Amino acid sequence: MNPALAEMLQAALTNHQGGNHSTALMQCRIALKHFGDSSLAWECYSVLLHDLNRFEDCIEACRRALEIDPASNSARTTLRRALLCDLVVEATQSEKPGNLSALADQLMEYLGDDPAQQAFEAGNIKLLLGEFEAGWRLFEKRLEHPGFLGAKYLLRYPKWDGKPYPGKTLLLHGEQGFGDSIMMMRYLEMAKSLGGTLLLFAPKELVSLAAACPGPDLVIGEDSANVSFNYQLPLMSLPHIFNTTLDTIPNKVPYIALPSHIPNKDGIDARLAGSGHSKKIGLVWAGRQGFKRDFERSIAPHVLRPLGAAPNVSWFCLQREAPDTVPFPGATPLGDLFDTFVDTAYAVSQMDAVVTVDTAIAHLAGAMGVHVKLMVSCRPDWRWLLWRSDSPWYPTLKIYRQPSPGDWQSVIRQVLADLVAEN
Repeated sequence: MNPALAEMLQAALTNHQGGNHSTALMQCRIALKHFGDSSLAWECYSVLLHDLNRFEDCIEACRRALEIDPASNSARTTLRRALLCDLVVEATQSEKPGNLSALADQLMEYLGDDPAQQAFEAGNIKLLLGEFEAGWRLFEKRLEHPGFLGAKYLLRYPKWDGKPYPGKTLLLHGEQGFGDSIMMMRYLEMAKSLGGTLLLFAPKELVSLAAACPGPDLVIGEDSANVSFNYQLPLMSLPHIFNTTLDTIPNKVPYIALPSHIPNKDGIDARLAGSGHSKKIGLVWAGRQGFKRDFERSIAPHVLRPLGAAPNVSWFCLQREAPDTVPFPGATPLGDLFDTFVDTAYAVSQMDAVVTVDTAIAHLAGAMGVHVKLMVSCRPDWRWLLWRSDSPWYPTLKIYRQPSPGDWQSVIRQVLADLVAEN
């Protein structure tokens, strides 16, 4: 790289990261004036434009970078993100705009070169738009990814096709995060009704909860001894197997019940006792940091401070990963008492509502029929769709969406307004 260009782009990056966006913009434009044939200069400019929510300009900059270097992964990735934001903005302008599919088709032009990965990402987009028939079919392409967690079963046993299996044994196995497994447990009773023996392999953290669900004859931890079965299916394939549409989602709640033994019940009860007659509301502001998009879904604790002004509310922090953190005075931490998901589920069951970002606790509370106020990024996961404040998956859940990337303040103001109105 030309040393002068490298110096300009480093200066722009430093100012970008430091929040000096106007200076960074000026430095990027100077770099482009002198080195307009550099794909890297256009890439740096596009990332800055994206972070400033200037999506149309960002899209143009990405396309300029790709004209110069068609193999630029950075430009392709930023372009995908910008096109998705454009899709979200369009979706929020009316109930269900007719040109969303056209925008989605543009987005799918930049999904990479691997056919299976392309199809999987296209499936995510279709599901986000509520186009479930095509979405589930494309979503199955995740099974062809070399890193798929359920590959050991797929390679050795027949995949269940959804037909009755009397006298046979079916194994359903978890494959993604805790929230995904909890979400799919709604199908267990349906799967059991079609056959003989139903086994469930679940993460060991969820075994006790899953065993309390109707359907499975046996729930086994992932590290348990070998068992025999005739068919297998990854849990996230159940919506495809059952031809799920927006109108046929099995959403009767609760479908998760508490086990009889709660390890830390006494400790949790002791802390809840101080709430008196006020409403008990649980609070979760961050997911597991290992998730690649955690930076988009999680909120810095101090940003939640306005919620502390809600009248007649006792706040309880359900954050296991930061058990000693409280976002505002008066909030009571419970996370240090959550040795298992059973403890978490018990605490959730004692809440009048849960305010949370997109984590497993959102799914847990929704599956238990607890009222949920879900705060989501403007680029939500597919299951939260785009143009609605309710969820067809969880009837007790209400969605609060960022109006623009990073704008959690607007979300929190709306949550607070609703809490005030409910009192």
